[in-house]
Amino acid sequence: LMPAYDADRFDPPAPVAYVTLRHPTTGASASDVPLLMDTGADVTLLPQEFVEPRDVRRIVRQELRIEETTPLVGFVANFHPDKAPLDFIAVAEKIATILPNVRFCMAGHGPLEETMRRAISQAHLGERLSLLGFRKDILEVIASFDLLLLTSVAREASSTVIKQAAALGVPVIATDVGGTREIIDDGRTGILVKAGDIETLVA
Repeated sequence: LMPAYDADRFDPPAPVAYVTLRHPTTGASASDVPLLMDTGADVTLLPQEFVEPRDVRRIVRQELRIEETTPLVGFVANFHPDKAPLDFIAVAEKIATILPNVRFCMAGHGPLEETMRRAISQAHLGERLSLLGFRKDILEVIASFDLLLLTSVAREASSTVIKQAAALGVPVIATDVGGTREIIDDGRTGILVKAGDIETLVA
């Protein structure tokens, strides 16, 4: 998963406006980068953190005391069967055996939370995978990630989280459900994987 993703290979999402983006860690800038927004949106109405991603605090790393050099893979969604959070845990379990320094975290809440806690314990991921609970500071959470991994199997319309990640310069791997294909151009602006295909998500 982590070695296979090369952020330099992918273009930003299909544009409706152009802004200058800066990587939240390095501060490297790219002028006239196409930024995906809702049709007709005015770039001047965007919060400052969308235009200057480096200004968004990588707050999760501070909370969990994760070094900036430690890869962090994140998930942001309801803990509902449609979002398949247990698939994320299954992917994390496999990756943890291949890349021992990678950390994982999941932001959200929902009916599967207790089942997820048991799965995390059974996979011996207690020190590697953190549940952040419901968060209002989603931009700061996403900015903390090196990769956003979404494992939905159904009911995905037009993911706001993917758009936020793109605006913040965070690479995305997501399952090919609902309207996700309208946001991600597979192989250019991110990676799409068949829903439920754990092995491909890990590869």
